Amino acid sequence: MRPYAALFRIRFVHSLQYRAAALAGCATQVAFGFIYVLVFYAFYKEGHSADFPMEMRAVASYTWLNQAFLALSAGWTFDRQILDSIRTGSVATELCRPVNMYAFWFAKSYATRLAGATLRFLPVLAVGVLLPDPIGLSAPVSWEAFCLFVLTLFIGAGVMIAMMMLVYNTVFYTVSSAGVTSIAMVAFEFFSGHLVPLPFFPDTLYKICSYLPFASITNVPYRIYAGDLAGTEMAHAIGLQLFWLVSLVVVGAIWNKRVLRRVTANGG
Repeated sequence: MRPYAALFRIRFVHSLQYRAAALAGCATQVAFGFIYVLVFYAFYKEGHSADFPMEMRAVASYTWLNQAFLALSAGWTFDRQILDSIRTGSVATELCRPVNMYAFWFAKSYATRLAGATLRFLPVLAVGVLLPDPIGLSAPVSWEAFCLFVLTLFIGAGVMIAMMMLVYNTVFYTVSSAGVTSIAMVAFEFFSGHLVPLPFFPDTLYKICSYLPFASITNVPYRIYAGDLAGTEMAHAIGLQLFWLVSLVVVGAIWNKRVLRRVTANGG
């Protein structure tokens, strides 16, 4: 574990150097936060609260948390170094390292995402807290909910990276990564609840999506914080999170081992 912990630390510190990019990201995420919140608020003003599956306060908290921790859950932030190394065949040189390549890439990806979130989440949350009710970020419904939110947030990030690793494995079978990553990006954004919270989906689609691994990324932690997911439904959702994390890591690691055995570089 020491090589992977060292890589995680080095990559995390290295990614913290991009402060200008983080500042630009904060401004962008605050702007999108306003857009999403005000669009939802307009719909709520014109309708009745009983017509919507979530309270406006819960939707606002969900939105600001989604923007604050976007770096952990963004479906379009693939590691270009990994993709390029697979495409060019330079991954062969990485196989010379006495480490497990799956764990190596997983630690690297997690550190990069965590560093991005560390630089950006406080300013975005500060803006959300300063806004008036019901469009601002509300306090967590309880201390227990906050603790579970933090736990599920990190588990959700692990599920996200585990699915990204499946995408990287798929790229070994393609000439270009553009098609695979584009399809994956759309799936991540739609089925995770990043664009619209899953409770707003039609009932049948919501039930299907809630069982998919995508729901573990944003749907579970943010709804727990807002109090929209509690009791038996919350316990079931956390259990699914853990199931998908373990399952995807096991499948991804086995698959990665197989594709690396058959990888070719420059015809050899």
